[in-house]
Amino acid sequence: MRGLGTPAGHDSHAWAVNEYSWVVGYCDDQHGHRHACLWRDAGPQLLPSPRDCHSVEARAVNDRGQVVGYGEGLLDAKRRRMMRALLWENGRLRDLTAGDPRGESTPLESAVSINDRGQIVGQAADGVFLWERGRAHPIRGGYQGAWYINALGQALLSKGPPACRWVVWRGGREYELYRGDDGPQATNDRGVAVASMDDGATLFHGRTYLNLNRIRWRGPRMHLERATAINNRGQIVGNGIMNGKEHAFLLSGVLEAQPPPGGNPWP
Repeated sequence: MRGLGTPAGHDSHAWAVNEYSWVVGYCDDQHGHRHACLWRDAGPQLLPSPRDCHSVEARAVNDRGQVVGYGEGLLDAKRRRMMRALLWENGRLRDLTAGDPRGESTPLESAVSINDRGQIVGQAADGVFLWERGRAHPIRGGYQGAWYINALGQALLSKGPPACRWVVWRGGREYELYRGDDGPQATNDRGVAVASMDDGATLFHGRTYLNLNRIRWRGPRMHLERATAINNRGQIVGNGIMNGKEHAFLLSGVLEAQPPPGGNPWP
């Protein structure tokens, strides 16, 4: 395991990793502003932010280098909150938010995951959405949370409360992974998922799960609080606590992160 550092000087948080070990997330500066961040071989870099957003997070990166996330700002003197779904590609920032250009109507509030086909899932003002071929489509069925979409088009969604259900969905079909207040936040294409549970970062392997703090690894010692993404190589990213500060981490070589027998069980 290795820490990824804090490029803006304070806390850092990793949200996702692609097959090339590119990691995206955010870091905070000394003024309390949040910046979208990309870690790659050349080192960490801050991604461009909308001028009217004081808090920006990168949530996912695909193997084509496209990054999605969201920005948050204040709309006017009444301090109404504004959310924007964002896409970074080829060094440019694109605002996916539809509605009134002044921001009074923002149906697409956040983009949380993008696969290699360019499909995006995220949160809208009235539910969750799937973005493909340049258009946003609402996902029907009472889903309230969108978390991830893999290369097969399988989306990780949640319903509730009460009685929260965490499911893998594709084309109207769903496979239930877990019931509870906290559940899986990301999957890979091979039937393995990761989560942030009350007692720490957790790996879902089929219908069983494992607290990652119970395994032994080489590298800096920290308490792994959140696991936020896993790629097809079994590399896991998230954030942990070390010396009283939050640090993004990249964890590789976990044997339990290998595909379950029989392969991907989801529809």
